[in-house]
Formats: sequence, structure tokens, C-alpha cells
Amino acid sequence: MPRQRKHRESLYEPLTLRRLLMYVAEAALVFALFYVGYLAVAARRTGYSWAEMDWNSSGHTSPFEFLRANGVGRRGIEHAGRACTEYYEIRSRRPLRVDC
Repeated sequence: MPRQRKHRESLYEPLTLRRLLMYVAEAALVFALFYVGYLAVAARRTGYSWAEMDWNSSGHTSPFEFLRANGVGRRGIEHAGRACTEYYEIRSRRPLRVDC
């Protein structure tokens, strides 16, 4: 009995719903990875130390707080007669934390 060759898939076969969903899922995954990578690079370039990026003052910096760093600004203010640093959201100007 002659041996049958297996049919190999190629890019030129008709597009099925299953293959379309697979392509869409793969594209979404690649986009999400690139976006998280972009946020990580932007957060690293802000110049904040890891301890400074504890925006909610919980005692530790989470990965989400690290990725949020590119949307946080820093300015010097006077608070109760002392020179302090205020961290605020750039879009809304809402204060996140004051360090004195």
C-alpha cells in the first residue's frame, strides 16, 4: 500500500472562521505586548526611582504603579512652611502624593 502524504497548510488556503479568529487573537496579543513594552520604556525614562513610584503609599511598588509612572509629574511646593515634592497626574492635575 503506498504511503499517503499529509496535506500541509499554506497561506493560500481559504480563510476559515477558526483561522480568522486565531489571526485576530495573535494580532491582539502582539499589540498588547508592544503596548506594555512601550509603557515600560516610557516609565523607565521618567527618572523616578523604584521607591518613588509607590503612588498609593502602600509600602511597595507594584508593576501597575511602575507602568503608570509616565503619566505622573513632579513639582516642588511649600506645604505647612516646608519645601515638599508633590507628585500629580499629568492629565487631571490631581495630586497623588506629597513628600516632605
